[in-house]
Amino acid sequence: MFYKYIKRALKKNNFIYSIYAYLECKKVLKTYSSIVKKYKNIKQILPNDELMSNNGINKNWIDEITNNKKPIIFWVGNDEYQDKSGFLQALSKIAKIHVFHNEDEYGQFWVHKPNEVEKKKSQSIKLYNNIFSLEVKPDILLMQTWGFRLDIDILRKIKNEFSCKIINIGMDERHTYWVNNKPEFGTHGLVSEIDLMLTSIPEAVNWFRKEGVPSYFFPEASDSKFFFPIKCVKQYDVGLVGENYGMRATIVKELVRKGINVKVYGNGWPNGRISPEEINRFYNECKIVLGVGTIGYCKTFCSLKLRDFDVPMSGAFYLTSYCDDLLTLYLDGEEIVLYHSIKDFIDKCEYYLKNDDARISVAKKSHIRAVENHTYDKRIADLIEKIRCVH
Repeated sequence: MFYKYIKRALKKNNFIYSIYAYLECKKVLKTYSSIVKKYKNIKQILPNDELMSNNGINKNWIDEITNNKKPIIFWVGNDEYQDKSGFLQALSKIAKIHVFHNEDEYGQFWVHKPNEVEKKKSQSIKLYNNIFSLEVKPDILLMQTWGFRLDIDILRKIKNEFSCKIINIGMDERHTYWVNNKPEFGTHGLVSEIDLMLTSIPEAVNWFRKEGVPSYFFPEASDSKFFFPIKCVKQYDVGLVGENYGMRATIVKELVRKGINVKVYGNGWPNGRISPEEINRFYNECKIVLGVGTIGYCKTFCSLKLRDFDVPMSGAFYLTSYCDDLLTLYLDGEEIVLYHSIKDFIDKCEYYLKNDDARISVAKKSHIRAVENHTYDKRIADLIEKIRCVH
């Protein structure tokens, strides 16, 4: 509690906060650089298909668990709003889903620091007991987690005792592959028991493969039943849905200073969070939806965000921070628009607010791209097809 008070106080002093942000970013970049350097000098021993086959994830396995039935998946998530905005619905089309609840909470502990060992232990035991209580045990334990959250010995026990495959989904490996510079706290801490790793960070695919864990690039996606175009009045020039951290507050302050009508929702903002249903309407009420893909307190170090898919799916115009990963998924300037700095964002924001036709054209093209390429149904179907190609 005292730490949070000090942190809030520091944020009110721009000079001290800028130093704090610089040091935090430097720490993240240093860890990332160490990981990149490590794997640059490691060779991958086996091809990915052979790693898959060795772990029993192949055509025979997928045919067996889907033979005239739906496979059983036990899901261990984190954010109920995000998981239930299309992902779990898509999974339920092809599988019977059980969802982990830790005591009265959905998924894992919402607040769980790496050094909270007792939380890790109790959560892991709860997971084991949840699965043990099932009449029919799962074919797959599907998780989005890290080493500091679940006990590796209990995961091994679940895997061996219930004969299920463990698949982990990662979305933040650029800063959570190691956590607090400790490999065992991050997703790296799970490699001994993961049968397949799905990550939204392209370079992390090879990190896992070099550790002997089969891996695929698996970017986030969206669902057209939750996010879709609505005919409504554009009430806001710019809108943002996302937690208040990093450079987001600075961008919002600059928008306000420029007299641009901006509305923001999410943890840490006065308006708080809104539901997926409310988010879609809000996106449609905005002329421009702001994206900030930066990691932590960094200004140019980025990763993919769920918003990169929900906003285009909603039919809204999306202006977000430059990220190489996005260039493999959308056409910059045609389907989405990327900015390189706060000044660049403001300049592009002002341009597209004045040019309705250009803004609407980009939004329409991004919607088409999202519907065709970036649905959860397609992500899951593509993954199953890849597994069927392994013999």
